[in-house]
Amino acid sequence: MHFGSKPLVRDVQESAKEAWMLPLADGVLELLSLEQTLLRTYAISALLRAVLALLLRLLLQLLGLFHRYYMNCQHLSCFPQPPRRNWLLGHMGMDPLFYGFLKPWLGEGLLLSNGQRWGRHRRMLMPAFHFDIQKPYVKIFNQSTDIMHDKWQQLVLLGSPFLEMFEQISLMTLDSLQKCVFSHSSNCQEKPSEYIAAILELSNLVAIRQDCPLFYLDCLYHFTADGQRLRRACDTVHRFMADMVQQCHLALDRMGREAWLQAKQGKTDVDSQELSDGDIMAEANTFVSEGEEAMIPQPAASSQHSWVLYNLAHHPKYQQQCWEEIQELMKGRVSEELEWEDLCQMLFTTMCIKERLRLHPPVTVTSRRCTEDIKLPDGHIIPKGGFLSGREHLSDEHFRDPSQSNRLA
Repeated sequence: MHFGSKPLVRDVQESAKEAWMLPLADGVLELLSLEQTLLRTYAISALLRAVLALLLRLLLQLLGLFHRYYMNCQHLSCFPQPPRRNWLLGHMGMDPLFYGFLKPWLGEGLLLSNGQRWGRHRRMLMPAFHFDIQKPYVKIFNQSTDIMHDKWQQLVLLGSPFLEMFEQISLMTLDSLQKCVFSHSSNCQEKPSEYIAAILELSNLVAIRQDCPLFYLDCLYHFTADGQRLRRACDTVHRFMADMVQQCHLALDRMGREAWLQAKQGKTDVDSQELSDGDIMAEANTFVSEGEEAMIPQPAASSQHSWVLYNLAHHPKYQQQCWEEIQELMKGRVSEELEWEDLCQMLFTTMCIKERLRLHPPVTVTSRRCTEDIKLPDGHIIPKGGFLSGREHLSDEHFRDPSQSNRLA
């Protein structure tokens, strides 16, 4: 009698455990307008328990993330002097969290790779950025800028008191990049482009994700509306890149100037290993992102053009000096376009651009994870596995009154 009652007791206990789930299951069946049967009730109960278990797991992961963030803040220290050795060398110890947000878009290009892969790709790609290859692109830059200027003149003629400069410069930058990198003219400054729209959307989505800790978990983010938009935008960008690479393969025997991608395809390393199509797509995506949307939260080349013009407008004296320098350079010429040889003669303008880059750099803070113990000049040791964030463009040790643009005064 005693032993025979064990199965009955176990059944009663299990029924008691599931009793609180049965009303929920009945409610789901009523919501779906399904007949309440015993099989359906227990099936819905099992499904609800699985969903609750998944939610509990996500909650634990989120709590663990907040706990690690809290503990890191407790041990946060500020060191006025950087380490003796270059801890950014070779892209070692990259922050896996924020840089990981870019990986679905960029792949393992120069920005996100490290170690031997980073070193091999860098050696193979450096010849593609030789000055002799960049010289013909000055004409392309002039053409793209002329299109932007024509749009600005039309706005002035229409009496528009405001100009949204950043968007216009972003389109000009992307137009130039497509012509130089892919030998492809999309006319994105004059008509909408699906690829350009996807690039701009990816820029916004990555910035939004960085500001929302709930989106740090991939398993949660991919089910959100932003996660689905990110996936669709990545598919659009990757399809475009695949088409461009295929066109480059078909056009290798074409006469004329080789595009940047075509020049890279023929490069091999010391082991005669060529870049695969996937590697080329990753590097091309990285190159375009560095021109349009490098590192969160602001686009690189586009933002720098905008900041240069903005700061020159706030310093009319420097703006006038730049104007006079360029007018002196163009005096007596029939053509109104700048050429490659003119760039090295614009000394004061170059100084102004560099000063604006210092005040508003493309990447304001660089984050790395220590792959080994690092000793600081003051004797402190940053242990292996710790995170480092560095910024020196506003350091008092390097610049006098670093927050002001007075280096040219």
